[in-house]
Amino acid sequence: MKKLLSKFPIKWRITIWTTIVLFLLFSFFAVFQYFFMKYWVMHYEKTIITEKMREVQAYLLENKAITEDGINNSSHFLENIIEKNELIQIEDKNGDIILSLSNDLTIEGLPQIALPNQITSVKDKSDHYLIYKADIAGSSFNGTVELVRRLENYTRLFNYLFIMMVIAILGAILLSSAGGLLIANQILKPIKALSLTMQKIKSKGLKERVPELHSKDEITELSDIFNEMMDELELSFNKQKRFVEDASHELRTPISILEGHLSMLKRWGKKDPEILEESIAASLYEVRRLKDLVTDLLDLTRIESTSALKEAFNPILIIENVIKSFNMIYPNFTFIKNFTIGTDIEIFGVRRQFEQLIVIIIDNAIKYSQTIEEIKLATDMQNQHLLIHIIDYGEGIPNEDLPYIFDRFYRVDKARSRANGGNGLGLSIAKEIVENFDGTITIKSELGQGTMVSLCFPI
Repeated sequence: MKKLLSKFPIKWRITIWTTIVLFLLFSFFAVFQYFFMKYWVMHYEKTIITEKMREVQAYLLENKAITEDGINNSSHFLENIIEKNELIQIEDKNGDIILSLSNDLTIEGLPQIALPNQITSVKDKSDHYLIYKADIAGSSFNGTVELVRRLENYTRLFNYLFIMMVIAILGAILLSSAGGLLIANQILKPIKALSLTMQKIKSKGLKERVPELHSKDEITELSDIFNEMMDELELSFNKQKRFVEDASHELRTPISILEGHLSMLKRWGKKDPEILEESIAASLYEVRRLKDLVTDLLDLTRIESTSALKEAFNPILIIENVIKSFNMIYPNFTFIKNFTIGTDIEIFGVRRQFEQLIVIIIDNAIKYSQTIEEIKLATDMQNQHLLIHIIDYGEGIPNEDLPYIFDRFYRVDKARSRANGGNGLGLSIAKEIVENFDGTITIKSELGQGTMVSLCFPI
């Protein structure tokens, strides 16, 4: 059956299983109720015939009628106590009938009871009987009293109940099927919404979302996770799209310049030594720019999908080493250190990335410094976080440009940035690194006064 059901859609599988379960539960309840009522009514009928037997025995004993004449004289009393569909029969010890009274009942064809003092339930083709035979004895008479009760109402009641139970079970099949279909529709409604949203995403794009569900169940949780996943996917897709557009734009310029110089040399420039030298120098410069751009793009991609080993390390030692390296390259620059914390502080992340971060920020500070060749570095502790401030006294950044400085390929002054060798990716790489450390980076700047870059890392 499991193999057969696996061929059906999930909607019909839920409907079939729900129908089967509801049908079995309802049928069990109906059958249990039927037999319980049958037992209870039968017990009630047996109680009635038992009480009536006691009444007959008590009358005969009390009135000393346990003789053949006394029994015949008690017929008037016995006629009054028997009801419709009942029979009283008194026999002697030889089985001869002394008295037989009935009210619309005959016992022809009914089996005889072998043992006295028992209630026997007897059925024929259409009726149900209770037969109770008890001993009576007097000084001059020994015999039995037999009570027969036809359970006409009992039979009629349970015939009706059986028909009603069959009808109810058939109705239960229909109702449970309808209920199963309704339950399946309610369960699959959010899944259908999810499927419809996926189809819309396929045809219309990544902006479609599953409608908000107001229930608190696993399907709602699945829908929320799907929407969150689509938000992240759309954000990632938009970033990649913008990245490709920006990278294409940035690569087009040096490639066009190279193409122009090479075309010129091919046509006529190679015969003029001065033009040849100038074109080769310009082409080498553009090649270096392309190399730097590709290197930065690879760094950015590697940082975004990093699987490098993270570890706990002391950031102050790395900053000290970076400063020493820059001192050798730029001996005219002064690096002022104001470190208020020791070397016992550690942060968690990729050591190489942290070093790259400090290099990017100090390199930017040096590139855009003017007459004051001085860089200040300071550290502090606040709420279990390490603060690092890197301050230069260069040309600064206009306020209108500050919101965009972390965007890829964004330059405050494009001509001057190219002259300094920048590709507009340094701060984007820095931000990605800081986020990998679960930290934050903020920049404050005044045009013509300088810039302060603040880094915050959890310890």
